[in-house]
Amino acid sequence: MPKKISPLFAFAVLVVLSVGLVLGLSGCSGSGPASSTPSDEVATTSEAAEATDTTPAEEPDTSLPLQATPVVDEVPEPSTDPILYAISWVREGGGDNHCDSMEILPDGTVTATACLSGSTLGSYEGTLTAEQLAQLSAWIDRFAKFSRRESEVSRAVRGTFFEGKGTEVPAIEDKRAITLFAATIFFELTGLEQPQMF
Repeated sequence: MPKKISPLFAFAVLVVLSVGLVLGLSGCSGSGPASSTPSDEVATTSEAAEATDTTPAEEPDTSLPLQATPVVDEVPEPSTDPILYAISWVREGGGDNHCDSMEILPDGTVTATACLSGSTLGSYEGTLTAEQLAQLSAWIDRFAKFSRRESEVSRAVRGTFFEGKGTEVPAIEDKRAITLFAATIFFELTGLEQPQMF
């Protein structure tokens, strides 16, 4: 005849099974070592990139050193263009309100006009002497063009415009000689008295 299981024994077995089940569940829910997640790896990579110096390395200077270029004064070349006149001379203003003018051509031809206050006193033509023409031709071939203004005691202003074909810049003494040359020819040709200069 089969034996009957005691109610007390059955209760004890149930308690043991319950305790074992609880302990087993607790063991499964325990947290092990934390593993790195993709987000953690991204953060670590970002921090490493920030810590890295991204400044580009300086490239070596491969340009050639600058060399000083010597400065050379340029000498003007003689003009080969024909000139319309060698010397143009004028006298303007002053107490008598002069308006005189004269032109000396390279071939020695001279034309002049004596004028006061806008009224022409006379027109004159002449020719340079052989000596004067030789001197003028030498100046034209030697000197570059220039202009010069001078004042008379009467406050009239003389202007001399020289059309040279040379390359030499005339010195002040040469300019004075050319302006005196022109004024002397004007007063000799017109017969007017040459006034004093400042």
